[in-house]
Amino acid sequence: MHVDDLNMKVTAAILTAQRCADGTEEFRDAYRDVAFAEEALAICTEAGSVEGEVCRCGAVTAALRARMPYYAHALALKYLAQGLAPGMRVRMEQLRKLALDEIGEDDA
Repeated sequence: MHVDDLNMKVTAAILTAQRCADGTEEFRDAYRDVAFAEEALAICTEAGSVEGEVCRCGAVTAALRARMPYYAHALALKYLAQGLAPGMRVRMEQLRKLALDEIGEDDA
């Protein structure tokens, strides 16, 4: 799929997710779609580019909103190994820790 098509898919998924009531199954499903679309876009973009950083951060954030902490943590680890800019590395590490916190809550 072309980057422009993926950007349209991401935008459509975000718009759908924003219309859902927070915490509902529909909300989680919509943000799962956002995470998958952002991940697909991340595959097609350079990690150090602005677009690449935005979609990587978006994929992890959306996975967390979808209540998919294991997936969010795996994405964060993958992206941390890709040579992000220092500021984005800090943000990605914060997201990774949030995912770990959610995983810990699931085990409690």
